[in-house]
Amino acid sequence: MIEKKNNTYAVVGLGNISDRHRTNLKSIFPSSQIACLSSSGRYLNHLPIACDILASSLDELILLSPSFAIIASPATFHAEHAIPFIENNIPVLIEKPIAASKEDARKIINSIKQYKTPVAIGYCLRYKPFLKEVQDLLDHERIGKILKVDITCGSYLPDWRPSKDYLDSVSASASLGGGVMLELSHELDYANFLLKKMHLESAVISNSGTLNIDVEDTADLIFKLSAGGTLAVHLDFLQKSAIRHAHFHGSEGKILWDLQNNNLDTSVSGHEKNRSVENWNSNEMYIQMIKDFANHFIENQQNDLCTPLEAFHVLEYIEQAKQLSNKDTNE
Repeated sequence: MIEKKNNTYAVVGLGNISDRHRTNLKSIFPSSQIACLSSSGRYLNHLPIACDILASSLDELILLSPSFAIIASPATFHAEHAIPFIENNIPVLIEKPIAASKEDARKIINSIKQYKTPVAIGYCLRYKPFLKEVQDLLDHERIGKILKVDITCGSYLPDWRPSKDYLDSVSASASLGGGVMLELSHELDYANFLLKKMHLESAVISNSGTLNIDVEDTADLIFKLSAGGTLAVHLDFLQKSAIRHAHFHGSEGKILWDLQNNNLDTSVSGHEKNRSVENWNSNEMYIQMIKDFANHFIENQQNDLCTPLEAFHVLEYIEQAKQLSNKDTNE
């Protein structure tokens, strides 16, 4: 990994994902200086982990002219925190989702168009084992015409961050951009990436009340695919035994991708194949994402990152789902 001439990197936000990004930046760029900023403006009397400079404002970070910035603040602050970097032509990697609303997402995209600054969105599942294999099988129609796709992601929110009360987390807060659809929008991103041109037909979104949170904890979305067939997406915060998979059923075979256990089972023209990756470290996808951003995306080379426009489409699906669900509830 070649380090940049200005070996300083900025990270906005001091939560768990920011801790991960700062630690990874130190690993990738060992002699770097990491400058960070609290997204809430709270005072700290110590340097956070993997942080060399604790800034007091965005202006202070920008004056350091970092090689790039990572926005790891709550989604409701993404536009506020990303746009000043964009306006100063500092490349930006925004943690997913691009924003909590289409209005803020448009502000970010308009700023990118005006200043021509490289900006990508951190949908890290694009670096999961087997995504490229699944993409190749689908693009070459190895399982024939897609008839039905089932994508499921469920886990128990209180177990996500054992050292923190989940009720105080971004995930549980409407005002910070929480809720199962924004938090688990990874599934919508890779579905859009793999299947392309999806049309949302129906949505059922609910809050079971069992977690005492003010956001939805379950979502079921049904899409019609442009080439025919349907996609069903289920997301929830409720399953105590985590599950994450994508099943693609075609006229000539099927693909069973287990993202939780890193397995890929395929049946193509009567030939079955089973593959797995043992002892895979989930942090690897975050490292690969930063390397891809630093080495390829910023240099306008081929890369696997999510573009702002792709991320905007994900947000459109989420807002459409809320509208459809509310319409069905009120009828």
